[in-house]
Amino acid sequence: MNQDAIYKIVGDRIRARRKTLGLTQAQLAQRLEISRASLANIETGRQSVLVHNLYSIARAIDLTPESLLPAVSAESTKNNVTVVELPGDLRLDQRRQVELAIAAMIRSK
Repeated sequence: MNQDAIYKIVGDRIRARRKTLGLTQAQLAQRLEISRASLANIETGRQSVLVHNLYSIARAIDLTPESLLPAVSAESTKNNVTVVELPGDLRLDQRRQVELAIAAMIRSK
């Protein structure tokens, strides 16, 4: 997965959660102490997010930083790991539940 795709996915997940919480970009930006324009650029993938900022954003929208990141893709198949592509219309909480269930199944093997 290329760098641009990663930031686009992260931005999409931030935007989806913000909307689920009923927050405007201005409200979330104020929580994060950044400009609304910066948040808009993050949500569209035009602005990269530093790791410490990812933690701040996740905290502000009641998620874990990991839930904002895309899963490892085709590269992981080189190590005998099966990649499951989840439907794009899942809410973030549904996606997280599926990911946790799959992780539990893998650990139990």
